[in-house]
Amino acid sequence: IFEMISSAPPQNPLRYKELLYRLLALLLEEDAIERTSAGKYANLVPGVRLLRQTFLEDIPIGQFAQACNISASSFRSLFTQFYGVPPLRYRNQLRINYAMQLLAESRCTIEEAAETSGFHNLGYFCRLYKKATGETPGQTRSRYLD
Repeated sequence: IFEMISSAPPQNPLRYKELLYRLLALLLEEDAIERTSAGKYANLVPGVRLLRQTFLEDIPIGQFAQACNISASSFRSLFTQFYGVPPLRYRNQLRINYAMQLLAESRCTIEEAAETSGFHNLGYFCRLYKKATGETPGQTRSRYLD
């Protein structure tokens, strides 16, 4: 992210704001993982780290739960209590953020961004993307290509 900030053109203050927001989100996410290491959420840490490292892969929830030595239903329940969203929705948010980054920083097509982000159904990707960001993937792409 620091490389992106230093390479962003100075005439685009919105780009700086977006990059700063993304950096802060990463820091907050790491803080959230560290906060899980105490109390009833302590056993979530290995599963959350695995999920964040492998969000582009279609790993079933059971494997994240197995990394925590708890059942899949316990993992799902604790994860949802702590993060406010179920693990699969959280993974989709990570994927959408990654797709947004691809669309903003590269010349890949929407189809390539969807596939690279772990979405194998373009229509589903576009619906989730619009719901999460408020704009279509094409709008994001054209906003950054100008």
